[in-house]
Amino acid sequence: MIELLVVIGIIALLSSVILSSMTQARAQADNAKQIADYRVVLNALLQFKQDNGYYPSDNTNYTCIGTYSGGCKVVSSSVPNSTSMNNSLQKYLSSYNFLDKTVTIISSGYFPMSNDYKGFVLSCTNRDTQCNKGYLLFPALKNKNSCPQIMSDVKTGDDIVTGIDEYTWCSVELN
Repeated sequence: MIELLVVIGIIALLSSVILSSMTQARAQADNAKQIADYRVVLNALLQFKQDNGYYPSDNTNYTCIGTYSGGCKVVSSSVPNSTSMNNSLQKYLSSYNFLDKTVTIISSGYFPMSNDYKGFVLSCTNRDTQCNKGYLLFPALKNKNSCPQIMSDVKTGDDIVTGIDEYTWCSVELN
C-alpha cells in the first residue's frame, strides 16, 4: 500500500512539472506569434514607404491598419477601420489575416490598464500632404505586459505617444 502511494505521489509530481512546462511553452509561443505579426505589419509599412516615399494614411492622426469589428481598440476609444489604409497595404499584406480578437493585459501596477486592445494603429506626426513620419502603435505582449524588440535595428518604446495610455501600448518610430 505504501509503495502504491509513493508511485502515485511521484506521478503527481511529474505531471505538475510537465503541466508547468507546457504552460510556459504556450506563453512563449503566443509571444512569438505576436512578435511575428508585428514584424509583418512593420515590414509592410516600411516597404510601402520605400516604394512611395511616404506612409499610407487616411489624413487623420490615428489610422487603423487591418479590419476589425468596431475598429481598432485603443484604451477606451476606437479608431475606425480605414478602407484607404487597407487598400494601400493590400499588396504588402495580401497573405496576412488579421485576428479580430482583443488582447488582454493584466497589470498589478499603479497605472490602470484597459483589457480592450485590438489591432495596429499608425499615428502620423509629420504631415505636409502625406504622412512622412509617425509611430506604429500596437498592444504590449499579453503574457509579459512588455514591449518586444521587433527588429534588431528598430527601437521599440512603451511611452512615446501622449493621449493614448502610454503604459498599455508599444510604439515603433517610423522616419
